Amino acid sequence: MTVFKLYSDKDKETAWLNEMSANGWKLRSFCLGFYTFDPCEKGKYIYQLDFYERNKNGAANYDAFMRELGITVVCTWFFWTYLCKETSDGPFELYSDSESRITHYTRIRRLFKIGAALEFC
Repeated sequence: MTVFKLYSDKDKETAWLNEMSANGWKLRSFCLGFYTFDPCEKGKYIYQLDFYERNKNGAANYDAFMRELGITVVCTWFFWTYLCKETSDGPFELYSDSESRITHYTRIRRLFKIGAALEFC
């Protein structure tokens, strides 16, 4: 199944992906607002989105680190990385302390500022 949706809020997008999982849909890919899903057991997966500035060396390390944690990199788009973990493995939170959350959202805000500046040029 393919669904077209546009989000400007990472948390709302994450909530929607988790709702899709609760309804029995596993994310396979994302590109330009098109989400492709495969059927799965209801609620089997938990999703998170990460804003990560990937480069060739860093991407391999990032992916390996996520695998060590039992997290699957579903797909990437631009700086966004779509991650999932089986619900049976327990809670899934990437940024559990205040300082790391602030850093994460500051990077996202910087991206939106750049985008807004380019829009007004």
